[in-house]
Order: sequence, then structure tokens, then C-alpha cells
Amino acid sequence: MRTRSEVDPNRIFLLGHSEGAMIAPAVHLKRPVRGLILIAGSGETLENTMYRQTRQALNEIRTMSGFKGWILRMIMKWISQEKQLSKLFAKVNQSDRDVVRLQGVVPINAKWIREHLTYDVQDVMKTIDCPVLAITGDRDVQVNPQDVVRLTQTANGNAEWHIVENMNHVLQPYFAKHSMLNLIKEYRSNPNKHTHPTLIRLIHEWLARNC
Repeated sequence: MRTRSEVDPNRIFLLGHSEGAMIAPAVHLKRPVRGLILIAGSGETLENTMYRQTRQALNEIRTMSGFKGWILRMIMKWISQEKQLSKLFAKVNQSDRDVVRLQGVVPINAKWIREHLTYDVQDVMKTIDCPVLAITGDRDVQVNPQDVVRLTQTANGNAEWHIVENMNHVLQPYFAKHSMLNLIKEYRSNPNKHTHPTLIRLIHEWLARNC
């Protein structure tokens, strides 16, 4: 690993957010660093994550009121989202192409999905012996906040976890009810655009103890 002259190669920490938090441990195996900071990372495979998120969205539809809820429930009677997801995984695994088209129209990054389907971050964490800090917000619906516990319990080195109150997946303070069906809208309309101060404090304190 090449570094600038003013950088101490023995004091480099790797921070990953979301997908980056899943990949960071694998990077460490090839290019060891002083410690890992895993933010809003999943402790399960991509396949399990996508099925869980699909079920969350379907549960929201089942309880949604008004005309929109009625329309979506009518659609659900004809389309099984979990079956569609299974078909997608099967099509990707049967192909060796970088990109496949869903229903002949929608381009899908097949290479990315195949790589994630064979990657389990828990297997990698078993080999990690450097300090690890895992943080997720309790308002995160894209990953299971409790995955920070699983990640740190698997690691061999000194590891700690935190679940930050009222922090969402994009690391902002969030106090309203979340919805899988309206995540992009929520992220864009959230008036609290700054990074959650508790997250910043926890990282600073951990670095001070581990540098």
C-alpha cells in the first residue's frame, strides 16, 4: 500500500458505510489496516437483505389505507414480489454476463449481484483481529440495526458496537415514522441534513482510544 510521506502506514483506519461496511473487512484481509469502522452495515447476505426488505414493503402495503393501499393490494394478488426476486436470482446465477435484462427490458447488474450472493460478511469477520467499531441507527430500515451486534461478536479482535437513537441509514437525525416505500422521498425531504452528532462523537472517541 503506497501512502504519502506524512501518513503513518501503521495508523490507517478503514471506514465503510452501507455496502462499504460489508466490503471493508474483505479489503482489510488483502491490505491490513489499524482498525475498521463499519457504519450502517448489514450482517447478512445480499439475498437475505433483499428478501427482508421486500417483506417489509409488502407488510406496509397490507396495512396502507386509502385508495393507494387498495390499488397496491390488488396488484399484490397478481404479483408475488418474493417469487419475482427468486426468479431474478436464478436468472443471474444462470448467466455469466455482466448485465442481464429483467423481463427483457430492465438492465440488471448481474455481476454485482452474483458476487454478493457468494459473499457472506460473517465469514470474513471471523478472520478479523484488528479493532472494530460498528455503528447503526435505530431508524435504519435498510439494514437490521441489531446486525452491529452480530458483526462485533464474530470478530476476533477488540470490537464494540453502538445503535444510535434517531439516526437513519444516511446517518442523519430522523424522528418520523419510516417507510420502505418512500425512502428516497424521506431522505430528500428530511430537514435534518447534517450528520448525526452522536455518530461523530463515537468515532472521535474510538479513534482517540485506538490510534
